[in-house]
Amino acid sequence: MSLHPKAQLAFDAANATFATVTNKPDAKIQLTSSVRTVSKQFELYIGYLRFKYFGASKPFAPANRPGTSNHEYGLAVDIKLGQSNEEEARQALTANGWVLHKNPNDPWHYDCSGIKEWGEIQAQIKKVRDTASQDFVVLFDPYLKSEQELNEGWPDRQAMLSALNAAQRTYSELVQREKTMKGQEIKLERNIVQAQDKLAKETERCRKFKVERVEGYEYTLCPNRNPLPQCTGDEHLPFRNRYLKERKRREDRLRLWEQKIQRGKQVLERDKQQLEDLRKSLAQLAVKLPPAKADFDSKKRAYNAKLETFKGDVEKVEDFESKQNDRIAGLQKVVDATIALW
Repeated sequence: MSLHPKAQLAFDAANATFATVTNKPDAKIQLTSSVRTVSKQFELYIGYLRFKYFGASKPFAPANRPGTSNHEYGLAVDIKLGQSNEEEARQALTANGWVLHKNPNDPWHYDCSGIKEWGEIQAQIKKVRDTASQDFVVLFDPYLKSEQELNEGWPDRQAMLSALNAAQRTYSELVQREKTMKGQEIKLERNIVQAQDKLAKETERCRKFKVERVEGYEYTLCPNRNPLPQCTGDEHLPFRNRYLKERKRREDRLRLWEQKIQRGKQVLERDKQQLEDLRKSLAQLAVKLPPAKADFDSKKRAYNAKLETFKGDVEKVEDFESKQNDRIAGLQKVVDATIALW
């Protein structure tokens, strides 16, 4: 199959312009598609709708229904994006009657609607299409009904899916928050137990030190065995100073120890308060979780029910596709009859 004769002339002229402006005599505008069979157009159309409506993983560009694409009549080309001198290629096409498709999602598609014979050519196509209109309706009616149902149901399905995702996020966030908070609760409980045990041991050690090493620290350095108040005289001063220095060292140590214990008590009280606040938050969270789960489950059931309806539409499409060969052959005859006029 080749381009329509008038389209071929316009494309040859575009190639000549392209070779001139690029100063490359053998330069050609690179295409990814030109003339298509009805079968190929059907494949692209089915792929596009499945991508559009069913979220198929393989992306498909927008495609017209079989029998309605200018590609099938040799009147359109798709240029290769990113080719060398792409801008010059576009300008050469435009200068020779090729018009870029208006759809921004179809930036590669040009048809020769700028040539003077375009109106006459379209009249020929329309005449043949109108003659075979009843066959066309019979051919595509089952599929078009499925397409209509998909179009009408799509917004509802999308809205339900958005609501389901929002409910799932809400519930999942609550579950994750509860999990995190319970982990914090366990950590705080463990810290409190360890802190209480450590504080009790430190307090007892400090008490013994105070009783035995501070309060029980008696002056025994006097050569005359006198207590500190009666140990006077310059000759006894070194003994008194040594005792007082040691006593001060012990008292300083005791004071630091007691300050450390006091700080430990403050940290313990802080952790206890945090634990109390955390348990209050967990109690509040426990109230929110059941309705959030119920809302998520409800929306999930509703969405799955809607999805079953869509699966029915998918089955209609698949049934139509399984019988496509005979139907496509009939439509190809319609297209061939149009091309035969040229």
